Amino acid sequence: ETGLEPPRQEMGLAQFAREILSPHNNAVAPLTAADLSQPLAHYWVATSHNSYIVGDQLTGISTAAAYRRQLLQGMRHVEVDCWDGRNGPEVTHGMTFVTRESFVA
Repeated sequence: ETGLEPPRQEMGLAQFAREILSPHNNAVAPLTAADLSQPLAHYWVATSHNSYIVGDQLTGISTAAAYRRQLLQGMRHVEVDCWDGRNGPEVTHGMTFVTRESFVA
């Protein structure tokens, strides 16, 4: 030893446990009451864009199952792109290679 090393600071198990379990070391912010007195437009609402597409928005697949999945995930606003199809209305991302899904079930 050269005598230039900083002194070692060690912590016992009890001190380590106190530090880890301290409220100041919490990995999750505590829950707080939300102010819900404002108009709905002032709050974040779970929404989706191109809700019907699985995959990328240029070559993906249009499927009704995508709506089900998103609604189960908490989405409360979904998008439907409805286009004139050969046999009636279709859901697709217009002017792309996304597949077409019949609008009528």
